[in-house]
Amino acid sequence: DIRVIERTARWLVARKDDEGNFEFKCTGPGGLSNVPMSILSAYIVWALLRVGYKDVKHELKEVKQHAGDPEDPYLQSVLSHLYYKAGLIEEADQLTLLLALRQLSSG
Repeated sequence: DIRVIERTARWLVARKDDEGNFEFKCTGPGGLSNVPMSILSAYIVWALLRVGYKDVKHELKEVKQHAGDPEDPYLQSVLSHLYYKAGLIEEADQLTLLLALRQLSSG
């Protein structure tokens, strides 16, 4: 239902702060307390871009700046998808190449 998607996007946007992050209380069972904020923010920015929300430049910059472990293949994959969606093709291609090379070297 498109209304659920729109309502969720508005809810996420309402949690943006002035520093390029999102404010959440990620505690308790079933919460997101064990998910690194870099991955959570990357997913949120990707989701907002996916539904057509364009005003995420500040958050995208923050995700890129605090992306966590550059050797983490999971994070590289998430960021690669995010960068493609954001139109950052060169950055996305670089991460995709790194992932492919890692896969070739590890079998």
